[in-house]
Amino acid sequence: MKFPTYLILAVSQTAGSLSLSAQTQFQLPARPDVRPAFELQKQAAEQPKTLTLAELEEAVGRNIPKAQWQLGMRYMLGDGGVSEDIKKGSTLIRQAAEQGVPEAQYFVGLVYERSDSPEMIDWYRKAANAGNISAQSKLADAYSSGKHVSQDHTQAFTYYSKAAESGEVRAQFALGAYYENGAGVAQDYSEAAKWYLRAANKRDAQAQVNLGNLYLHGHGMKANARKAYEWFRTAAYQKHPLAYLKMGICHERGLGVEQNFNEAFRCIQEVLKQEIQPAPQASVAFLKKVKV
Repeated sequence: MKFPTYLILAVSQTAGSLSLSAQTQFQLPARPDVRPAFELQKQAAEQPKTLTLAELEEAVGRNIPKAQWQLGMRYMLGDGGVSEDIKKGSTLIRQAAEQGVPEAQYFVGLVYERSDSPEMIDWYRKAANAGNISAQSKLADAYSSGKHVSQDHTQAFTYYSKAAESGEVRAQFALGAYYENGAGVAQDYSEAAKWYLRAANKRDAQAQVNLGNLYLHGHGMKANARKAYEWFRTAAYQKHPLAYLKMGICHERGLGVEQNFNEAFRCIQEVLKQEIQPAPQASVAFLKKVKV
C-alpha cells in the first residue's frame, strides 16, 4: 500500500511546504512571533530593583537615558512602586530611545511595527547596530520579507548571523534555512545542519523538522533515516503538522522505522487535525495602547 500522490500533496498544503528549496523564490515560513510578549516579560524581570522610586525619578530629572528607560518600563507595566501609566511610560521610553538606549529603540520599533509604519526600520536598525539581539532578528525579518525595505537576503543573512551567534533561536533557524537554500550566502548543508541543530536543541519544532530532512536525504551528513525519524517525532511532540506528515511518510515507506500503514494513516490524520495558531494577542493588545 502506498499513499497516492494527490493525498500527500493535499495534506502537505495543510502542514506547510515540504521543502523550502522547492520554492521558486526563497521565503522563510510564516510562524507566530512571540518575541514582543516575551521581551516585555523579560524586560520587566530584568529591571533593577536596587534603586528606589525616588532615586530613579531623581536620575530622570538629570536626563540620564538608562533611568528614563527603566522608569518608563515601570510605568508601562505598573511595576516597581508606580501605577500603570502608558502615556508617561511611552514618553520616557521615547526620550531614552532618542538618547541611544538600544532596549528603548527596540521597543519603539515594536510600536511602529504594530501600526505597520515604515519608521520601524530606522528604530530596529539603530537598536540592531547597537547590539540589541531582538532588533537584529527583527531587522533581518524585514530584509528577508521585504517589509518596508527592499528585500535583501544578503542583509538579512548578516543580521540573522549576529542574532544567531548571540543565541536567538528564531535567528538560528533562519540561518539554517539560508544556508540550506543558498540565499544571501553560498549553499552549505553542513552549516545548515549546525544551525538547525542549535535551534532544534532549544525546542524549535520547525528546525527539528528541517534537521530531520537533512538526515533523511543525506545533505551535509551521512544519510540516517532513523535519526531523521527521531527528529520528526520530537517535533511532533509539539504538535507540528509537517512533523506528523513526515512521520507518516516514514511509516508508509519504512524509512528509519518499521513499515506500518496503520501508524502512517494515524499520522496523516493528525496533520488534518492541526490548525495553525495565530500569534499571541497579549502583546498586540498591549502595544496598541502605546503611542511614541
